[in-house]
Amino acid sequence: MRYSLLSRFQGTFWAAALGHELGAYSRSRQAIAKNRTEGSEVVRLAANPTNWHPGLGRENASSSQPSLGGRMAISCARSLVNPGGWHEHALAAISKEFAISAPETSVATGIRSGVLPETIAAELAIATLPVALFFHDDQNRQQQRLLQTVKLWRCLPDVEAGLLAVGYAIAQALQDCLEPQTLLPQIITYLKQSTVSQSTSLPELIGTLEQTQTLVKQGAGLYTAINQIQVRQQTGNEAIALAFYCFLSTPCDLRLALLRAARCGEAAPVIAALTGALGGAYQGSSGLPLAWLATDSQLWGITNTALHELAAHLFAAWSGVYAPAGRMAVAAIAAPGVIRPR
Repeated sequence: MRYSLLSRFQGTFWAAALGHELGAYSRSRQAIAKNRTEGSEVVRLAANPTNWHPGLGRENASSSQPSLGGRMAISCARSLVNPGGWHEHALAAISKEFAISAPETSVATGIRSGVLPETIAAELAIATLPVALFFHDDQNRQQQRLLQTVKLWRCLPDVEAGLLAVGYAIAQALQDCLEPQTLLPQIITYLKQSTVSQSTSLPELIGTLEQTQTLVKQGAGLYTAINQIQVRQQTGNEAIALAFYCFLSTPCDLRLALLRAARCGEAAPVIAALTGALGGAYQGSSGLPLAWLATDSQLWGITNTALHELAAHLFAAWSGVYAPAGRMAVAAIAAPGVIRPR
């Protein structure tokens, strides 16, 4: 494998959390720029996230507020790290911790004040990243656990297809089987064969992903992609499609993919977080700039160091360590099936 599984686990967490911070910073600077003279140099610099680093812009509430999906992902990972890994009661308790209930929205569940409807499916895809990572070596089991998780959280069926699409991409990356040119067609085939609820969101997501594949293949610009993808009926999966577009446009340059996602307007934080998760799983933590990893700022409500350790503990739990809360002296690195199955 080009990158170790441990690096991919940590890269998924790190890049997703850093992506959210970058997206939130960019969104806040764009809001400031709108209140200044159009076309001025000050406006151009204010809206430019190129020189961003973790901790920059912490004075802005929008950039310092941890994402709902990120905080749920932390709780989900901690649940999976416990001996035994999968515990329905512990995972179900996460919905109570974050006050998720179906009647709160007609699109999906688990929204907080200020979350755009089109980002809800992506927020839940971020929240279930630990499940996608933990069961990446068994496609059927991953699908089963992801669907069980959203049912335990009392989510509406509309979000299921988006979660499975992201989970499939994560699994392909961790097994070193992800081919950027064919990823979206493979996801579409997978979704058609899956047990996901046949709600109206499934054909709409498939259509959006087909359109995204065309945009990537044509080398379409970011704003063309934003306009064309969001023209489709709002189902809550547009943010996921844009994250795939940002990642697949430059799959080997995670920083550039994140900077692209950070320019996606109001939904930038969640799109950049999901772009980071895809890129981090593909390239590992080595795909992130060293300056971004050197800080110990708060990410998803915990420190960068704590996030790094939690990803390592989740990897240890996946490896079969019964009590992975401590440090492992030696990490087992192998593709699934090479070592005796767990």
